[in-house]
Amino acid sequence: MTEIQLQIAKSQENPELDVIIKDWAIKFIKDLEIKHNMKVLFAAETGSRGYGTHMKDSDFDIKGFFIYPAKTYMSVMGGPSAIREDHFRVEVNGKEYELDFEFYDIKKFLKKKVIGNLLDHMNFRFYSQKQYINMFDNDIFLEIRDNLKLPIEKFYAVTKGFYTAFTKDIKSKRQIVAKDILNSIVIGFQFLHCAYFYEYPLYNFHQEQQLFLSRIKQTDNDQYEYYSKVIQTAYEYYQMKISDRKFKVQDVNPIVIEFLQKIIKMNPLENDQKIIEIVKRKEITEERANQIFESLIEITKN
Repeated sequence: MTEIQLQIAKSQENPELDVIIKDWAIKFIKDLEIKHNMKVLFAAETGSRGYGTHMKDSDFDIKGFFIYPAKTYMSVMGGPSAIREDHFRVEVNGKEYELDFEFYDIKKFLKKKVIGNLLDHMNFRFYSQKQYINMFDNDIFLEIRDNLKLPIEKFYAVTKGFYTAFTKDIKSKRQIVAKDILNSIVIGFQFLHCAYFYEYPLYNFHQEQQLFLSRIKQTDNDQYEYYSKVIQTAYEYYQMKISDRKFKVQDVNPIVIEFLQKIIKMNPLENDQKIIEIVKRKEITEERANQIFESLIEITKN
């Protein structure tokens, strides 16, 4: 990470604000628990603030998992599998910030994990480095997290989607939002980390790109130089985003298109046997999922 890149990343940090927002977020979550008669088990920062590519006034996107009391699961009507409430507003030092919440029923999540190949986009929540609430027993949390398969299919699909959108925009001579170009690079590196190292990437982009480059440098200096240029380009688009969240460009830097094409051509979902095995494997057995769920239900009794 160059000195300039470090300065760009640090320019948007505000530790004092993070502490204040965390207190407000927990208060709002407690209100949601009462409103929806459930218990939030896990809440973490996602989106641009989770990636570290936010602006000073970016929204706080908080996502996680909840559990209902046993009687709700026994009810004919039950409860919704997902709870989403947006536009909670907090004023700090004369500036207004928005908090958005999204939580998913842990029982439904575990069921999907037993079935397999579903809700992979939610797996990455467990790896957020900014946690607001974690009610899981630590051993159970690590067991669930470490057995979740890589969301490489999701990363690949999103990256491919960005490439398709950008090429259409370029052909139609439409301007492209710098923020979207930045996001395509961030998610592209999440995909590459999975494809190269068969493990989850770090959620924070600044930390992830340092880790990624340090490993690549050990094996392939040419690739190291290439990916360093892509990352430098990412920070250029990040600067544009900081100047104006709606900042648009007429042309995308060719290295971004080349980078996205490189990922699409890799397609490890068809060409890498180890990735194919990872994608197909079971994440959790039904028996173990039931045991975990029964232990989590006890939390609602307290």
